[in-house]
Parts: sequence; structure tokens; C-alpha cells
Amino acid sequence: MRRLVITSISPTHVNGDIQQRCVSSWVAADIGDVVTMNDPCEDIKVPRGCIRVDAPKSGKEVFKAPYIYITDMIDYARKNDYDSVMLINSDIELRDQRKVLGGYLDACERGLVISSRYNYKEGYIKAVREPYGIDVFVLHKNFYHLFSEAPFVMGQTWWDYWLPYRFGSNGHSILSVSESIFYHKEHHVQYSEREWMRMLEVFNEYEKDSVSQNIGRLVYLKFSESKKNKFHRQIAREYYRFSLKALRFIKSKLIEL
Repeated sequence: MRRLVITSISPTHVNGDIQQRCVSSWVAADIGDVVTMNDPCEDIKVPRGCIRVDAPKSGKEVFKAPYIYITDMIDYARKNDYDSVMLINSDIELRDQRKVLGGYLDACERGLVISSRYNYKEGYIKAVREPYGIDVFVLHKNFYHLFSEAPFVMGQTWWDYWLPYRFGSNGHSILSVSESIFYHKEHHVQYSEREWMRMLEVFNEYEKDSVSQNIGRLVYLKFSESKKNKFHRQIAREYYRFSLKALRFIKSKLIEL
């Protein structure tokens, strides 16, 4: 089986060179071709064993930086005849001492395999599982057709809910990695609350045919410029409640491996 592991290394990550260590951990595991897809203008350090490819386009006209579209990564896997693709954030380190990852990768023929990270500050021993975000997705070629061009990018928000939501809402299985093999060194978030809320609205509009049935109606409220404004906090609470409903829907479809 030809496998692809794909990410987008950031030239401005707050944790410095940790991405190089993380990507190198995937290369060392020998689980497939490791690729970073980037805008041609980006100056990045590419670890040994990782291949850099130019993205056909980027989100620099929409976002603050040339983020790469998730569907372009899936299209790369499709066009190059990979049997599966693992999409993974560039600051996620693989620590698979028991060599269990192979079994999880094989399971993607049955549905989307996902994994949350374990966050740590200093050492791995006190790492805690991330309760909200999802960082690793393994997609079999039989499911590539579920994803056509969409406005979600790696490095910003809501793509990690959109992928499993698309699976669950189309009646396909979502399979969860049960072991702690993916780790993440904590850092300040690299997106704004306003951008998170905007992408929530994008998710709602993009999946509008099923969202109202599966999650409920999102109440759109005008965004206030002032972060101290009471009305702004009301908006944030409403949108946060909607995000929890989306997460609950995803979890309701989960099958632990």
C-alpha cells in the first residue's frame, strides 16, 4: 500500500525548530512518503527525508498568510495514486515505541481514522490529551471523492472538525486512535477569536444542507470590534455553544480502535 504523510511546515511557528523534530519522527517511522506542501514564496527548513512540493494555490488572499488548502493536499494524494493519506499538523511528534501505528493506518479502509494530540509543557510524562482539537487524519483512497474544493486550510481553524463531520454526516465511520502516540508542545494559539468565528460561519454555510439537522441552527450576530463589549461576549458564547454541538456530533459517531 502506497501511503502519504502530508503537512505544511510553517516558516513562523512560535516553537521554533520543533517542526523539524516532529516531521523527522514521521520519516523515522517509515510509514510512507513524507511531504510538506507550501506556497513557493515560503522559506522553510525541510528535514532530511521529507519532500517539499509547491501548492497549486494558497489562502493568502483570504487569510493573514499563505496557508495551504486541505483539499489540495487530498488532491495531491489522489493525483499521485496514493492508497491513503495522513494529514497531520507540522508540530505533532510521533512517539510509537510499541509500533502500533501500522494497525491504525490499515484501519482507514473502514473509515476516517483520527487522533487527538497529547499536550506537554516540559516533558512527555505529564502530557494531557487535547479535549477539543484533532490533529491527525488518515484517509483511504475510497473516500477521496467526499472532498471537493473547500475553503479550509491547515494552520487555521475548523478544518479539523470539517473532515470528520463530512464523514459522519455521509454515513461513514469515524475511527479513533486510543493510544497516546501523538504529542504536542504547548504554545499560544496562532489564530484570533475573530478568525475562529469567521471560519465557524464558513463551516456552517459550507455544510448547510446537513448542519441544521445534525447540529442545529447557528444564530448569526453582528460581530463587535470591542473585545470588552458585552454584545461581543454574547456572540462568542453562542458560537462556542455551536462548536460544542459539532464536537458532540463527531464524538457520537466515534468508534474506538
